[in-house]
Amino acid sequence: MSFEPKDGQAFLFLEDQKAEEHFADYNGEIAVGERRYWIKAWEPTSKNGRRYLKIQLRPKEGRRTTSDSDRPAKEGRNGSL
Repeated sequence: MSFEPKDGQAFLFLEDQKAEEHFADYNGEIAVGERRYWIKAWEPTSKNGRRYLKIQLRPKEGRRTTSDSDRPAKEGRNGSL
């Protein structure tokens, strides 16, 4: 079954067979206007024990390759990307 998100929608699928621990927990795509993006999400736990989602978007130009980083972007001092 193929999923094609409509404008303003995203689909994320759980990666239940991650090859490496640092690979994303969820993968999918999102549509914003006429543009499409690959979306990856990690579900880390903060220092105080709260779980949150860390999300990365990449323009969907061509096909996704294994050379795409599967590591989330590093956070700045205030927790922003």
